[in-house]
Amino acid sequence: MRTAIIALSGFAVIIMVAVAVFVGLYISNSNRGASMEESIVASYEVNRNVLSNTTARVMEMAQVNEMYRDDLSGIIEDTFTGRYGADGSQAVFQWINEQNIPLDPGLYRNLQASIEAGRNEFRNSQDRLIDHRRHYQRQLRFVVSGFFLRLAGYPMIDLDEYDIIILDEVNQRFESGTDQLLDIRR
Repeated sequence: MRTAIIALSGFAVIIMVAVAVFVGLYISNSNRGASMEESIVASYEVNRNVLSNTTARVMEMAQVNEMYRDDLSGIIEDTFTGRYGADGSQAVFQWINEQNIPLDPGLYRNLQASIEAGRNEFRNSQDRLIDHRRHYQRQLRFVVSGFFLRLAGYPMIDLDEYDIIILDEVNQRFESGTDQLLDIRR
């Protein structure tokens, strides 16, 4: 009788340990799934923020360049009108060496640097999103974590809604299987 009680107690302990391990694995993997999905959603929102910020910054800088061009154009026009009159110079011979105001190339360099920095920041945020998705998909495919994640109802988000942003030309090149030179002068 005593042996039966010890055996039953040992069996009960084994069952309790197995249940505890099962519950622990379930909770751990469920928490991991929630964390990974939140990372994917957050990375996607960071991508949206970076792209929006970069686009706004470039558009605003381009406006400053346009304002500078328009202001410079007005100054040059006013200078020539003031110097030569509304009808321009009427002299038969004119021996003048003009010193026109140069268009500052620094504005274009700043715009180009801002575009490059924004693109690099966007690429980095896209890379982080790719890493989060890859890690999550890998966990879903693993035997133990995949079992417990599916048991907990994961994936709860549609991963296709969190794709990275690709230029249409790039997608066309991958679909056709051919590449072409960039048309820089476009």
